Amino acid sequence: MANPKKRFRCGAVFAAVWENEQTANDGTFTVESVTFSRRYRKSDGEWDSTSSFRKNDLPKIEIVCRKAYEFLNAKRTKKGPETALSGEKS
Repeated sequence: MANPKKRFRCGAVFAAVWENEQTANDGTFTVESVTFSRRYRKSDGEWDSTSSFRKNDLPKIEIVCRKAYEFLNAKRTKKGPETALSGEKS
């Protein structure tokens, strides 16, 4: 499995930014996505991950989500206005 382009952490909550190359009729392009996870210790002492969150995790998700969003938008701004999301100014 490929490694994420960037990871953000707040406590046990993580956001991972992924870049995947896609091919279409007119060429190759990059698709960006973000996944969220929470690390926890199982009863046997081993660490595991889940995509299920508790009430107290929600503010942490907001923090890592904002960091991922800012990271992705900073990349677009550096590439130039033609790659910015429609309606956004770069």
